Amino acid sequence: MTTWFECSGRAFGFKIAHDETARRHAPGRLLMRAVAEDFAGDPALAFDTCAGEGAAPDPFWPDRRKVLDCVVAIGSPGRRGVLGGAMGAAKLWRDLAKP
Repeated sequence: MTTWFECSGRAFGFKIAHDETARRHAPGRLLMRAVAEDFAGDPALAFDTCAGEGAAPDPFWPDRRKVLDCVVAIGSPGRRGVLGGAMGAAKLWRDLAKP
């Protein structure tokens, strides 16, 4: 099972789920091949498999694209300060979690 959404020239796909007892039949690969064939009629469509960093390469979509997170602070100076503090704490947490 997989879920794909198409919007404004982009397709987003989420993790494949399958019964592990059928693993030797490669149901995930067969499903991805069917999805690729289904969307092949629109070469301008950009795919995003939503695979996280470090995920195994996918032969159907081997290209990688850097994703940017962006936060824009709005509201009163106090609210912007709270958001700035939270963003600083999140960066510190990520930096501490790096091996």
